[in-house]
Amino acid sequence: MIDVASAEENRLTEMDHRIGSFAVSPDADRIVFTSRSENRRNQQNHSEIRLLTIGSGEISQLTENRAPESRLVWAPDGRTFAYTARTDGEWELMLDKIWVMDPERGDKRLVSAAFDGNIGTFVWTPDASGILFSGLQGTNNNLFR
Repeated sequence: MIDVASAEENRLTEMDHRIGSFAVSPDADRIVFTSRSENRRNQQNHSEIRLLTIGSGEISQLTENRAPESRLVWAPDGRTFAYTARTDGEWELMLDKIWVMDPERGDKRLVSAAFDGNIGTFVWTPDASGILFSGLQGTNNNLFR
């Protein structure tokens, strides 16, 4: 973390991990991130989602599976975050799906199960009631909710 005014740096983690994607919560007190201790190119399936509480420095692991998660995005209300993963089990050669997790309870749910295609960019609606995403099906790219 860098204080913009003073340019002072503050390291937030001491883990010997390769950090992938990350997202800062709307109130800036937590960071959700993916990381793995394995540094081989084709072993993204060792990546797990972790939550860093900035004030205490505590890091908790939120997933434990063999499927790579990525593209973390907090909901505007800061209660949940969305991410992409192919599955919640073993890594399979499937298309990514959008999942939503409550980091406090650890509950996660698949929210894009009905969509069969490639998921592009996604964003939360301002009231956190839905997720909008671009989806490619064949040669058609459309907007979905």
